[in-house]
Amino acid sequence: PSYQLQYLSSGAELASALRLSPPNEWPALILLDARINRPDRIMALRALKEHPRLRAIPIVWLATPTDDTAQVYGLNANSVITVFNKPNALIQAIEQICRYWLMVAQLPGEEELSMV
Repeated sequence: PSYQLQYLSSGAELASALRLSPPNEWPALILLDARINRPDRIMALRALKEHPRLRAIPIVWLATPTDDTAQVYGLNANSVITVFNKPNALIQAIEQICRYWLMVAQLPGEEELSMV
């Protein structure tokens, strides 16, 4: 299956954009690449999971093998995936993450998101 990926370089930009968008334009899944700019990603995770309606969107945290994941699970990340620094590792991880979260897992529909 094909997925539409959108890239934003700033976590603050992501949180602001989603707050201003109607639920039918929200993503089904958010990947936060915390292998770089971890403080910005922490703030984005916190802002999204504190929002009464946005917190229902699953957030997958992409980490390095040495990252401590306790903090991000404490902030309600739905999953933490280790991405090794190898060629194609990120692409393979994204394919597996999307396959699971968008094809196997049952996600809240637009109706459930708008009623939260």
